[in-house]
Amino acid sequence: MADITFTSIGRLQKYLKEQVNDILKNEMAGCVKDYIQSGIDEVVYQSGVPKRYKRRGGRAGDQGLMKNTWGTGSIADKSQMHSKLVEDGVLEVTDDAERNTNPKFEGIGYDTSKSLAENIVKGYGDKQEWYNEPRDFMGKAVEIMKETKPHLYVLGEELKRRTGVGVDTGNTTYNWVLQDNNTKR
Repeated sequence: MADITFTSIGRLQKYLKEQVNDILKNEMAGCVKDYIQSGIDEVVYQSGVPKRYKRRGGRAGDQGLMKNTWGTGSIADKSQMHSKLVEDGVLEVTDDAERNTNPKFEGIGYDTSKSLAENIVKGYGDKQEWYNEPRDFMGKAVEIMKETKPHLYVLGEELKRRTGVGVDTGNTTYNWVLQDNNTKR
């Protein structure tokens, strides 16, 4: 890393803001998607084995466990998760997976006016079966991240790598707002 000289505090602040925003859009987005995927595995895939539909992201022979979901279109497929910087310092990550519309496998009782994520998080239909009861994988992702603070580690390490500036993130508290396409939480 080359030495950088700033001629004013304002220019230093602008530089750091640009670095933080770039970290959010890249490394932080990947980190958050990993934890959303972990929440899905724990709360959705491990909650039961479907008998009335086929999971796109389930392992062959064991629909109760998550396999490599990339490109499956499933709720755990990170290629279906999108992120954007909504303002300086604020990253939004959404799970935009579509429900399985194959009549052979589509979920029973889905509210088609809502996203797949919202149907799973809030539950759908009569909520009398394990698979249509609320399974809040987004809440689980937030819970895990609040406990383990990987986002603070990513931010601190990337700032240090990019700028040489060390950041003590140990005592910082961040409020996370996770939402799917249709629901603010």
